[in-house]
Amino acid sequence: MGLQSDYTVGLASETTYGTYTAPSRFLEADATLKESVETAQGAGMRPGLRVARANRRATVKRSSEGEITLDAPTRGLGYLLAAFFGVSTITETAADSGVFQQVHTLKRSDWGPSYTIQQGIPRLGSATTDAYTYLGAQCSTLSLEAAADSIVAVTTGWVARELTMDEPYAAPSYAAEFDLFTFVHGGLYVGGDAFTAPTATATASAGTPLASVRSASVALDNGLDENGWNLGNGGRRSRPAAFVGGKDDGVSGSFEIEYTGRDLTDAYRDQEQLTMLLEFEGPVEIADGVKPLLQIAVPAIYLDGDLPTGNGGDVITVSHDWTGLQGTDPEPVYAVYRSLDTAY
Repeated sequence: MGLQSDYTVGLASETTYGTYTAPSRFLEADATLKESVETAQGAGMRPGLRVARANRRATVKRSSEGEITLDAPTRGLGYLLAAFFGVSTITETAADSGVFQQVHTLKRSDWGPSYTIQQGIPRLGSATTDAYTYLGAQCSTLSLEAAADSIVAVTTGWVARELTMDEPYAAPSYAAEFDLFTFVHGGLYVGGDAFTAPTATATASAGTPLASVRSASVALDNGLDENGWNLGNGGRRSRPAAFVGGKDDGVSGSFEIEYTGRDLTDAYRDQEQLTMLLEFEGPVEIADGVKPLLQIAVPAIYLDGDLPTGNGGDVITVSHDWTGLQGTDPEPVYAVYRSLDTAY
């Protein structure tokens, strides 16, 4: 027998959408992918029957979706960033340094990559682990949450073509030890200074991080379409979920600050275009003078609120929601990840 915590989450990039690939990347994470079976009840009736007939119940659609949530690690996170964004580069930051920078941007073709995701579910009181394997899984959303006194939390949302119970359980193997990104080593810039996009080896830059941030979050949504359940596919999606263009809520977030000045409330009232950079460093150097780094950069944002009010004598704070839009920069959002990983 084992423990209920022997639960596992494994992923692998698929060559062909919906075709099983043995999981090779395992995460210390929680996952909630589930299959939903939609049914329809036929209306056939016979005299004397007050309850609908059992043989008139039919399966009409199968869909699977859920989330993977984990603490933001200083190694291995690029795999999920690449799954969401779809376009990624990786470059060694300096000759023989052993440090590699990934830059992730949004894909501009019909759909993103697909994955096989397997959840290993241990049975209580048994040594058996059941393999719930989801094929054709695509990353629909990605969010970061950074609150005071907390580890940075990363949540990815997924939609999958189908669940199969026929594939073997893949025993997990985990990457070398890593650290975690936390609020302690974070910084948030929101303001009107000039934005410099990241390069293959340099991070994005703008102004100086704000000094009074209580919390910050980023929410990204690929806007995957909800169609594709076509004839001849057994109630399953026949093709990858496609990107929906022109979304006005694909890049968003929020932050809470102590009220130390009027700049941001004025920017909200005037609907001034600003820039947002959210960045975290790891606690330990991975090369001389270099620490792991995670950065989300949004060149053009607008504040959706709010204004300060009294707080019963306690410190006054302001919570600002924001929306990212396509500005003059070629990209609406960048993710930069610097680590010892030689691949995503």
